[in-house]
Amino acid sequence: MEIHGLWYRVLEILSDRRILGISNEEVINKGICPPPFPDDDWIRDSRVFTPGPGFAGVTLFYDCPSPISTDLLFFPCNKNDDYSNVSVAIANNNNIHPQRCSDSVSVTILETSLESLRNHSWDLKGALKTGFELQWRKNYSEECWNCTSSGGACGFHIFEYQTFFCYNTSDNILWVIG
Repeated sequence: MEIHGLWYRVLEILSDRRILGISNEEVINKGICPPPFPDDDWIRDSRVFTPGPGFAGVTLFYDCPSPISTDLLFFPCNKNDDYSNVSVAIANNNNIHPQRCSDSVSVTILETSLESLRNHSWDLKGALKTGFELQWRKNYSEECWNCTSSGGACGFHIFEYQTFFCYNTSDNILWVIG
């Protein structure tokens, strides 16, 4: 599924709790060391989704001179990657000096993945591939239920994620809600 120009793989749908588990396709297919993907900041600004339970953010810093902070986790990249290393900030820290790094990006993971990283019991790519959860806003859930109950199919406009659509499949009629 595409959200704000990024492709995500749907890992699970928990419709009774209005939760969607997703993971960034770039991470799944290419790992963490190609050029950084865009920030996941759209989640906090979305009118369709809210951060799901267990939502956590980390910042990835690329090609930082060692050490920029003792609080960062360090992961080497493969020889053929665009970067030589990735450092991960797992907490807000004023002692990090990202201006000395080549690039940085904010990404979203599950709180359980963050705890595993803190305990050094999980690799970064695994934490990112596990993805995170979004919760769709209640008003859209109710509108979608009403739409499908009437024989329609619900969705969102590909460029205007705040606009809900109900497609009446039998009459080819489109209801725009929101």
